[in-house]
Amino acid sequence: MTIIATPNRHREVDIWIPIEPKPWQRASQRANGKRFTPVAMRRTQDAIKDHVLRQNVPSFGNAILRVRVEMYLPKPKQPRYNWPTKFDIDNGIKNLCDALNGIVWDDDRQICEIFAFKRWTKTNPGYRLVVAPLVEFE
Repeated sequence: MTIIATPNRHREVDIWIPIEPKPWQRASQRANGKRFTPVAMRRTQDAIKDHVLRQNVPSFGNAILRVRVEMYLPKPKQPRYNWPTKFDIDNGIKNLCDALNGIVWDDDRQICEIFAFKRWTKTNPGYRLVVAPLVEFE
């Protein structure tokens, strides 16, 4: 886990989260009509929250943000494609952003600029997240 605060006047935080990226899933509905969050998604979000809280990552509060999300997925022995296609990239971002609400930012709706990609990795699956205030709107 690496947290880097760049030494410029605009605070930037670089976070490595060594948790395998999982997609956001729509809440399901039980027979009694109550909705619930799938267990696998809840576990992933809880693991992300716990990891980031232990690293003492600074909060950006209600600032307007620029975010870079890199998702590194475990490479299968015989992938069908050269690029990860297991899930839609926006669902991977949503799961991460929802997990960090109230920790790195107040709400993920503050993110006004985002750059994301996903790649295969043979060694360390996880997320790399770079967050900075979007200065143009201050």
